[in-house]
Amino acid sequence: MKEQAHDVLERELEISQWVKAYTLEDVNLGSSDKPRIVKITKDLAISDWSALITLLIEYQYVFAWSYNDMKGLKQYYQHQIHLHTDAWLIQQRRYRMNPNYAARVKEETEKLLHVGFIRPVKRSTCLSPIVVVLKKNGQIRVCVGYWKLNAATI
Repeated sequence: MKEQAHDVLERELEISQWVKAYTLEDVNLGSSDKPRIVKITKDLAISDWSALITLLIEYQYVFAWSYNDMKGLKQYYQHQIHLHTDAWLIQQRRYRMNPNYAARVKEETEKLLHVGFIRPVKRSTCLSPIVVVLKKNGQIRVCVGYWKLNAATI
């Protein structure tokens, strides 16, 4: 478990170092009353930079700029996860959470429920705990710790 968490942290560090290597500029693809900010590297040639912004403006409807832009799961799909023959379904306990994050996690969960991106389940044979990661901008990222499920997957 600690090794897997260490691997995730190492990967996050690699990504953050890669991002730091570039000088980024905030570009508003929307309007002043409805901003849609993206970060674009300044290391592009001017013609490439202009072409990229034109492309992003043309296809900005593809991105989810807020939770309300996420249309949710209109249809439910079923998929199968193939497990090793000797594996059993695991119901893991919840991880201890920093009390300062509890209200923010509840707020994020309620937003996702409200827009239909997630839905409640009455019963589940396999449970994985959530992992809360603090972003650099002070927001939180709520992830699911699928380490044990992944270890049992073929």
